[in-house]
Formats: sequence, C-alpha cells, structure tokens
Amino acid sequence: LQRRVETEHGDFVGPVRDPAVACGEAAFGSQDEAGDLFLEPVDEVVITTDEIAATQPDLIGLQEVSRWLQISTTTGQPVGQIDFLSLLQSELAARGLDYDVAAVSNNANLGPFPVVCDFTTFELCSYVIALQDRDVILVKDDPRITWSNPRDGSFTAQQYFQPPFPNTPPISFDRGWASVDVTVDGKRVRFVNSHFEAFSSDLALAQ
Repeated sequence: LQRRVETEHGDFVGPVRDPAVACGEAAFGSQDEAGDLFLEPVDEVVITTDEIAATQPDLIGLQEVSRWLQISTTTGQPVGQIDFLSLLQSELAARGLDYDVAAVSNNANLGPFPVVCDFTTFELCSYVIALQDRDVILVKDDPRITWSNPRDGSFTAQQYFQPPFPNTPPISFDRGWASVDVTVDGKRVRFVNSHFEAFSSDLALAQ
C-alpha cells in the first residue's frame, strides 16, 4: 500500500470562503518515493501531521486509515495493534492541534491471516493478523466551524479477490464513503470523503 497526500487551498463548494481543505490517503507499510524503503507507521503519522500543521485545514479526508490487529493463536485474544487513527490523534494533540473525528466509514475487515516467522522452515508464528480499513473525516475544533449529520455507507458495486489460503472465501475491501454537514463562517456545505475502487476503473465508475 502506498501513501498519497494532496493539499489544496481555496473555495470548494460554491460560496464557501477559503476553507482550506486537505484530503489525504494514509496507509500502513508505505514506500518512499524511491520505492525501496518501507516506512514505519510512526513515520507515516509524523509526515501526515507535518502536512496538517503546515496547512491548518478546516476539514480533512483520510482514506485507508488502517488498524492492524495481532491475535494470539493460543488464546484468540489481541496481543498488539497498530491503529493509524489513534497514532495520528496523539501526534496532533502533542502539537496542540485539535481535530474531532466527525465521521468514519468502516470498510474492509480482512483476516485473520497466518504469518510465517521462519522462511527457512516456513514455520508459522504464534499469532495471526487482521486488518480493519477505514475512511475518516476530521473537523478542526474551531469556533468558526460547526458540524452535524455524520453519515457513511458502502457502494453496491464491489471488487472481490480470492486469497491464496485454503478454504478462504473471496474478500472485498468494501469501498465506501463518509460525509458530514459543516458550517464555516456561516456558510454551509456537505463534505464527502469517497473511496472508489482502485483496482478497476469500471467498478470505480459504477460506484
């Protein structure tokens, strides 16, 4: 998974004045521009927080906000996790940046999948991993801004993949959307964060 961030300033719907909207896509285990260095999740969080701190957007749309769970094969209980949203919220708070989680689209819940710990013997680890994929809208905590009516949903058209594991049914990333109604300086707008299918242009168009 690769990380892509776009930042844009200026009007975004009709008369709403200069709301400074930033839309980002953040993913766990991303590559750098050279394509040969996998960044740690904390690096991803710091980079994203740097961009937020530099632009101070009123609204933020994040996609592929992953939550990875490490689950014991003995107890079936979680023994660790990497939650991009929690990490980002902590980093924002540490810099004095206040953003509310206004809407969340819970998309794919994938796994649990086995993990190979020894590639010589192909011995499996004592844990499995699972992935929760989410799209999130953040709204700046600012007296100029109020928000309401958070909504989310999944598209009818979806792409399915067959995992390379026995007795595993086809899976989908369950692409979806989230929205929130926002008033900025007395001007109202509906902000939508939609994540279309990345692996099929036909499905993306249908969505």
